[in-house]
Amino acid sequence: MFNHEVPMKLVDSHRHLFVFFVFVWSSLALSSTGFAQLEPPQSPERYNSLQPGSWSLQFQITEDFRVRAFQGVLVSAKYHYSERTALRFGVGLRAFVSDAESEAERVSYDTIQRQSESNQDEESFDFIAQLLTYPSPQARVNFFFGAGPQLRMARIHRDIRDQEIRDTLTRIAVEHVRDFVWGAGLSGVLGVEWFPSKNISFLAEYGASALFEFRESNAKRNTNLSPTFEVSETKSKAFRIEPVSVKFGLSVYF
Repeated sequence: MFNHEVPMKLVDSHRHLFVFFVFVWSSLALSSTGFAQLEPPQSPERYNSLQPGSWSLQFQITEDFRVRAFQGVLVSAKYHYSERTALRFGVGLRAFVSDAESEAERVSYDTIQRQSESNQDEESFDFIAQLLTYPSPQARVNFFFGAGPQLRMARIHRDIRDQEIRDTLTRIAVEHVRDFVWGAGLSGVLGVEWFPSKNISFLAEYGASALFEFRESNAKRNTNLSPTFEVSETKSKAFRIEPVSVKFGLSVYF
């Protein structure tokens, strides 16, 4: 008969280790229960309006605390397909008309009088759309990111009339310039949106854009001293990646 004896020191060490783990587990369980009882009950009401079917209008807050359209466009709106997904789009229209006149006279060996008139009108259209994702839509402060396409079209007309009188000689030059700009690309944003109330939020975002731009310019020039016209046509292409500066905004949900 063989007698297997376990050293008493090893048994005691295993027993102490078991008691230690039971004590730690019990302490953690009791502390977590106590903290859960101290925390206020969760309110079933949402802190925000990140819900399917909600709309919002967004406005940018400038450095002098003025409000203007977000993303530099005329109208910026957002529609939520779900809690986590929203489509934001903006449409911009711009019209610009200017008239300028100038007169100058130089007297040296001979007298030169110059008069210049210029007229310019410009129209542009911008469209931008972004699909936004909210990873944690239940929170009061929400992180979001997104990307989407952007388009830009612009038309510029310039008419310039320059008259120069030198003694008995009068030279009149007329120039007509037509520019067309077309651009397309992608933009991406990262931002944070905070809801002080359910239907009002403040947001800050940063992003970048990649844009391909095509420009075509046609110019027609002639003078009263020459029976011929000078016609030129210029086409150019450009691709650029630009960061978008940090923007602060206000959203109104309905």
